[in-house]
Amino acid sequence: LSHKLHRTMSMETVRTVLERLPAECPPKSEADALALAVHACLEMDGMRCVAISEGDAAQSQSTPPASPGPLPSGWNASEDMYVFIYRHASSQALFVLKCLVMEDSLLVHAASDRSDDVHCLELRMSDFVQFVPGGDRQDVEKMFSDLEALLRAVRVNIIFKLIPSLAKKLLSSGQQGSCGPKAEGIPAAGGWRGGEGPGGLRMDPTGGPPLVPDVGRADLAPAGIGIGPIGGMMPGGMG
Repeated sequence: LSHKLHRTMSMETVRTVLERLPAECPPKSEADALALAVHACLEMDGMRCVAISEGDAAQSQSTPPASPGPLPSGWNASEDMYVFIYRHASSQALFVLKCLVMEDSLLVHAASDRSDDVHCLELRMSDFVQFVPGGDRQDVEKMFSDLEALLRAVRVNIIFKLIPSLAKKLLSSGQQGSCGPKAEGIPAAGGWRGGEGPGGLRMDPTGGPPLVPDVGRADLAPAGIGIGPIGGMMPGGMG
């Protein structure tokens, strides 16, 4: 896909997510807007949100819906944390995405109930959101900037880590130009080297993982939900 077409696809996906939001809970802040855009990136690659809370996760369906639906009311009830729980047609896993607001950044952490790994990404809000409270929530061009870079960052650092087969699928379908692991400016291993890279990603200058606070798996999961490599997510944690 060309960069122009890829950008159009990103814009249209975010616009659709915005249009489906319940009228009573539109985005109210830059953090809301960026969390929605991250969610749209996952939705674009087939992730289906099945819950935004502990109770809903425990009772969520075992297979993802065929098509995406609106986020539940209350998705942005907290001012500094967003939780999205997903399923994907290519996996039996349950995926947890948690976005934490820290000053001018959104810290994105993701994990699967089939793995002990936690994948992290730090996004600077001002690099992607030009949001004015009270503005038209459907005017994506005015609300967001550089969505292509955001999609690339989320894919390489989150989506492809959760479901590696998606990277192979996109590469084989010829979409590697702006979203594959070896896209321009993105090392094959993901992340950035030498300090701060494009797209608002702050990385360890030594080439290590993103510079984010230590968030363990117990912190990543919504309260009362345990994440472990066996058995899925359930109330009270894993035994």
